[in-house]
Amino acid sequence: MTYIETITMAFSSIALIISILGVYLRYQDKPTLKIISKYCPATINLGNSYIALSIINTGKRPLVIRILGGNDKNGKWAGSFINDQKAGLRLDEKERYDIALYKDDMVEMTPDDDVIFVKLWVEDSLGKRYFVPDSKKHVSKLLNG
Repeated sequence: MTYIETITMAFSSIALIISILGVYLRYQDKPTLKIISKYCPATINLGNSYIALSIINTGKRPLVIRILGGNDKNGKWAGSFINDQKAGLRLDEKERYDIALYKDDMVEMTPDDDVIFVKLWVEDSLGKRYFVPDSKKHVSKLLNG
């Protein structure tokens, strides 16, 4: 192998490594939402039962969450703006938002009829929906408990 071929191979290898690293860093640089849910039964001290939601931006970019909603058993959906703000709630890197959802929050009124949630989700400003883990189980306990 000649000197020029060796240098060409070295530069090609370096370019490939930089390209792979760029793709990896771009993937790591996006906002990511983690949602934790927990059913909290009624007690004398805490009052009525509720679902505790923690919404955490685990990514490296800010994320704006706009709507908290859900689907009914027929797939019909409804939702309302978080904190009644159309602009949404901005979550910076590693920032967390906690909310308690009670039995009354599981019903949304629409012009056609009421939507009784069986599954919950959060929607960001780009329209991507993040489903709440174990929400079916927690909503069922909340509505029937």
